Amino acid sequence: MKEQGKISIFYAYKKEIIMTASLLLFAVISLLFINLTRTTGAYAKVSENGIVIAEYSLDKDGEYPLLDGKCVLVIKDGYAYMLEADCPDHTCIKTGKISKIGESIVCLPNRISVVITGEGEGPDIVT
Repeated sequence: MKEQGKISIFYAYKKEIIMTASLLLFAVISLLFINLTRTTGAYAKVSENGIVIAEYSLDKDGEYPLLDGKCVLVIKDGYAYMLEADCPDHTCIKTGKISKIGESIVCLPNRISVVITGEGEGPDIVT
C-alpha cells in the first residue's frame, strides 16, 4: 500500500529550485557581461580631499609619492596600485592593481583616492 502523505523533496521544492537556479544563471551572465565589456583606462586621477592633485598616464611606468611620502602610487605595465601607505588598515594596498575605467583605490585615513579614467574624459562634476 502506498503512503499518501509523502512527497519527494524535489517535487515539493520544485518552484524554489527553479527560481534559485534562474537567479544564479542571471547573476553569472550579468557578471560575465560586465567584465567582458569593461574597457581599459588611460589615466590614473589622484584626488586629495576630493580635489584632483595629479593625473598620471597608465602608459608611463613610475613611482609617485603622495602626501610627502605617506603613500606611494606605482604605475607599471598599464596598472596602478598602492605600494606603501602609513594608514593602519592598509585597505588601499589590499585593493590590488587596477586598470579598468571606473575602478578606484581609496585610502580613507589619508583622504586619497585614485580613479581610472578614459582617454579625453572631462571632469566628473559639471557646474
